[in-house]
Amino acid sequence: MLSRLWAAFFMPKGGGRVQTLEEICKEWAPRLGLGHWEISIRWADEKDIEEMGPWADAHVKYKFCVERAAIRVKKEEDCKPIDASDSYDAEELIVHELLHLVFAHFPDGEPDELKTDLFDTGIDRIAKALVRLKRGE
Repeated sequence: MLSRLWAAFFMPKGGGRVQTLEEICKEWAPRLGLGHWEISIRWADEKDIEEMGPWADAHVKYKFCVERAAIRVKKEEDCKPIDASDSYDAEELIVHELLHLVFAHFPDGEPDELKTDLFDTGIDRIAKALVRLKRGE
């Protein structure tokens, strides 16, 4: 049962080989111009989940000046969907976090929750579109 759940978790639509978090990251980082970055990626542990809060399904911490990043991804069972249409897709989550690195050089200025939410929504839409294009959807 566990192996079926694991396979379904990473199985690309239409079948195919199962990808790990690392493989997904290594596939997408060069596509997004981040091939030279040192990026670590792993499943979020309890401490990560506590830091991320209930609504973030993944998070990236980075040091732009040394081009190094750490991505933490919640497992599906640790995520709280906003509504019934909110589906879990690890590849979309990873691409979303990588896009944060692509746009990391944009100046932040003073914290503005609305701008942050709008920026994150835009990144999310781009990530979903890129993954769907890759899958031929």
